[in-house]
Amino acid sequence: MIRSLWERWSSFFKGEGGPWLLPAPRGWALFAGLCAAAGLVSAEEWLRAYAAQSARALARVEDYRKQASQARAEFKSFARLKAQGVGRFKKGLSSLAQSRRSLFEAGIEIQDEKRVLEKVWEIASTYIAIDVPGRQIRLMRGDQALQTFPIAYAPPAAFGQEKAVLANFARVVSKERFAAPERGQYVEANGRLLWQPPQVGSSRRANALGAYVLFTDGPLIVHGPPKSRPDHEAFAHDCLGLSLYAAAKLFAGSYIGTRVVFDPPLAFLKPAPPARSGKRKRR
Repeated sequence: MIRSLWERWSSFFKGEGGPWLLPAPRGWALFAGLCAAAGLVSAEEWLRAYAAQSARALARVEDYRKQASQARAEFKSFARLKAQGVGRFKKGLSSLAQSRRSLFEAGIEIQDEKRVLEKVWEIASTYIAIDVPGRQIRLMRGDQALQTFPIAYAPPAAFGQEKAVLANFARVVSKERFAAPERGQYVEANGRLLWQPPQVGSSRRANALGAYVLFTDGPLIVHGPPKSRPDHEAFAHDCLGLSLYAAAKLFAGSYIGTRVVFDPPLAFLKPAPPARSGKRKRR
């Protein structure tokens, strides 16, 4: 193949290409060959430069490919870390919700316990103090007097031929908004149980004590104005002679078990001097 090409090339420069081609001088043929050789050399250099440039571009592309692969691996790692973080966040959010719920429930329980303790403290620290020298009765909470009311009988007056001795300390054992009639009673006699049913309606007990009644474990009964004076004087108890307003406030502010104390104690009180009899002499 190379031989045939060489023969064609030689015949071209010899003028054997056809009748339209004239024989070329040797100088022109030599010049054309040199130009062709120079062109080939230039083409070779250009091809080499282009190949080098292409190699550099290929190297840059390879660097870009490596960087892209590294970035892709980093992105995959970030995506994996993000997925792990989202999973941990979800778990932590669930735990946080449970913790907040537990904290909220614990707070509610603490508030309930606090209200109970405050109520217990209120009941335990509330007491009724009777000041005989000052003719007053006070509803106390700790050392603070919440309300103060006057009393008519100082010391308490005994009615119904009451012979019991007042103690300096008593407790409220029962509260009645309106004094109930005599309650039912039963007596066992000869192996038989005799039952007397409670009364209904008005009775001496109800008429004597009226409304807002505080029964203590002693002879003292704190109550409002009686409905009937004769029934009140015949009912056996010690009385302070309170107004209806004072009895209502003491009834509302006291509890079962509230202490009733004399401040100062009755033993420290001096008996009142006897009243002088007779008229003064005129000078």
